[in-house]
Amino acid sequence: MATKADFTEEEWKSLERGITGTGMLVSVADPGLMDSFGETSALAKYLQSQRVAGATKLMRELSGTHGTGFGVTANPD
Repeated sequence: MATKADFTEEEWKSLERGITGTGMLVSVADPGLMDSFGETSALAKYLQSQRVAGATKLMRELSGTHGTGFGVTANPD
């Protein structure tokens, strides 16, 4: 099973951005501001639960990501 040690630093950053980026895209898909906050909250709770009870070590490691730089104003690259 893969772990963080199996990835380069650049690959790991891409995985972290993918985790937070997909959640961000879902949260802004609905134009309602309150729905966006609800989706963001749900993502945060899910990631927190995966840090403890993730099915694999990779999931536990990825769910501990913080501040990946992905956001509404982030450069798409």
